[in-house]
Amino acid sequence: MTAQADIPAVDQAIVAEAITTFFDGKFTDFFAVVVDPSSRELISMEFYEKRPDLGEIQFLKQVGWDIVVPPEAQPFAATSGLLRDQVNAFWAGWRTPDTYSALSLYQEGPLNLPMDPAARLIQPAIVVPSRNMLQYFWLPKDDAWSLYRHEFRGNQGERGSVATSRIGPAGHEPLLSSAIPIPGAEDDRSAVAWIEQTDTGIKATAMLFSGDTSESLSTPAVPFVAPVKRQRLAMHVSAGGTVSIGFVAESKIGGYVVMEVRFDFANHIFTFHPASLRLEPGSVHSACMFFSKNPHEHDSFVCALSAKGVLTVMKPGSDFVRVVREHVDPAYDFPILTSSTGRYEATRTDGELEFIMLP
Repeated sequence: MTAQADIPAVDQAIVAEAITTFFDGKFTDFFAVVVDPSSRELISMEFYEKRPDLGEIQFLKQVGWDIVVPPEAQPFAATSGLLRDQVNAFWAGWRTPDTYSALSLYQEGPLNLPMDPAARLIQPAIVVPSRNMLQYFWLPKDDAWSLYRHEFRGNQGERGSVATSRIGPAGHEPLLSSAIPIPGAEDDRSAVAWIEQTDTGIKATAMLFSGDTSESLSTPAVPFVAPVKRQRLAMHVSAGGTVSIGFVAESKIGGYVVMEVRFDFANHIFTFHPASLRLEPGSVHSACMFFSKNPHEHDSFVCALSAKGVLTVMKPGSDFVRVVREHVDPAYDFPILTSSTGRYEATRTDGELEFIMLP
């Protein structure tokens, strides 16, 4: 699929959790998990980036899992910091209002966990080199929020199991959260970050995990900005191990900005990198920032959906703004994936799933 001047009309929405990448810091595998509309079978599809310079993504194969998914289920696919052939594992599953179900390629049936209605999952789930899957989540109790982790185990020849651990509390209710694997790492390393609203402003925190050990860095509160409510937190890990997060915020003095925070765990410091956005004050319905998968650069872009249903792509701090599509559904979930150089939107056009290169 190559870039086109006129992106075709989209006739069915794709949920962002149903698409994912496996990336090792250089190359990227693309995956999608869908449910067959007639049989309700869980199906995974694999794609690869044939020509990154031309934005060509080619379909590789489709696998039926012989698992029937409930009608109200929302599918998801986990990500990894290694390529599919390197980690030799793949996890997928689905969520219902009261159940979380996950299974690996080595299991005959899913592991089903009751879902607390108050729990907030931190997306995406992560496949680590041990072939286990990590799902971080928040759980409130007595007006406080705590970070937890489910570790799903289901290797070949083993009976599937889940270990749940409490990691620690947050100072305030998390507004936006995200998780990311460490690209190229051969041990079970991952990172989680979130922002929270304090009495004096927005505070950002990042945690770096290596097995059962962790370390964290937090910023002081930043006043005068309020994150756009309908968005996901972007994350990036550099070749040197710096964890970056980014989100779209509305400045209380007018206009929209991107707030990027870089957490340098090696030197125990953080830095702020704000940038302006060419958006009219009060015009944004939802937005999302994205980083490239290039560990040597902090290349980023923003997709914004206006209250009038116009989807645009823009580069923070520049005049680059392009209209992708008009008359977009307000429930649009930003099903967008990146590689080291490319950025693609997952769509269903004429009933078939494909990845279209964004401007």
